[in-house]
Amino acid sequence: MLLEKLTLSAPKWELINWKLYPTLVTDITTIFPPNKNDKYLIEIWDLGNLKQFFSEFSEGETILDTSKWVKGTYRIDITFKEQRHSYKVLKTT
Repeated sequence: MLLEKLTLSAPKWELINWKLYPTLVTDITTIFPPNKNDKYLIEIWDLGNLKQFFSEFSEGETILDTSKWVKGTYRIDITFKEQRHSYKVLKTT
């Protein structure tokens, strides 16, 4: 059946323990995965829906340098095991 092929391979709760802090940023923000060995994808989008950054990491915490970002709101998408979770980040200065 077609619907069986569309199911996700990871349970819905896989991204629950992920954290991104701070969300009100000036110089940096950090992604904290629950497991240091998890491999995940990061995409950063501006409000105009233009992709600003794309990268894949596999080693624990990821520090994102936001010092050169233009002031405004951004969406950070984290994809892990075919699941995507979005965080909004506000660049203040």
